[in-house]
Amino acid sequence: MDVGCGNPKVKFSDLLMEFFPNVKQIIPVDKKSALIDYVKCSVNHPKICYESADIEDWSTLQKWEGKISKVVSSHCFHQLKDQKIAFQNIFRMLKPGGEVAVLLCLKSGYVAWHCDMVNNSEWNRYYNGNSPEIPLTQFSNKEASEYENFLKEIGFSIIECKKDRIGVPFESTEIWKNAIFNLALSSFAIPENSKERFKEDICKTFINHNAMLADKPCTISYFLTVLLRKPVI
Repeated sequence: MDVGCGNPKVKFSDLLMEFFPNVKQIIPVDKKSALIDYVKCSVNHPKICYESADIEDWSTLQKWEGKISKVVSSHCFHQLKDQKIAFQNIFRMLKPGGEVAVLLCLKSGYVAWHCDMVNNSEWNRYYNGNSPEIPLTQFSNKEASEYENFLKEIGFSIIECKKDRIGVPFESTEIWKNAIFNLALSSFAIPENSKERFKEDICKTFINHNAMLADKPCTISYFLTVLLRKPVI
């Protein structure tokens, strides 16, 4: 099962089929039913079965209780309101000996500076509200040990639970300035005569929450890799 399969252009299920051709079935799930309906119209692989389900809502998952051998999820769990409930539901769906691989973003290098600009008294009057809801998990940047504690409480055997700091540098300062400026303009309607000053403030705020690496601006994010197994009793 692929939890939070998301954008149909990112064909993770196809990759799974390529690496695990003998798998009985792959079940990509997402709570966005319209997305699932769209994907179903274009996918005809007999082993890939797209389903609409919410990993935080057991009523949408109970038909798989004790039937799933592997669960994977990438860049989904940071959007959840209750990650513990999601892991509990995965535990219930797994067969004894079933395994889990989850990659989630603990803190994005893009979130904090954007929030600072929204709350800036000079610029918030121009904020148009055009930005995705930011999960509360993005403000806590939890340690791996916090996850280990509740995962053990659920009943998982932990193979790996590792936090990594990832830095992604821009090719040049000019590319960086233009990239974050254009990104910010999707959320702010800035008057023409204020755009240069706005751009300067964005750059300063971005660096406050990220870093310079070899004289290049670098986005700093934190990710958690979780590998788990449901014990065989």
